[in-house]
Amino acid sequence: AALLEEPGGAPSPVNLLIPYAQLEILDDWHASGMAGTGSNTTLADEVFVPAHRILAVPALMAHELPSARNRAAH
Repeated sequence: AALLEEPGGAPSPVNLLIPYAQLEILDDWHASGMAGTGSNTTLADEVFVPAHRILAVPALMAHELPSARNRAAH
């Protein structure tokens, strides 16, 4: 998740699709009894995300998905 800043507009929430190979997983979740949740920090440092891998949250909530196959699945 991120905020996308468009020129002259307010930042808008988006979801980013990034391959795991471009991410760093930080082992920083050490809460008692919760270690198995996988709630570690995910770090994306200097990662380029092309436009086709950016999904606007309001569009996702309204099932306005890029793929016709996925739009029909709700």
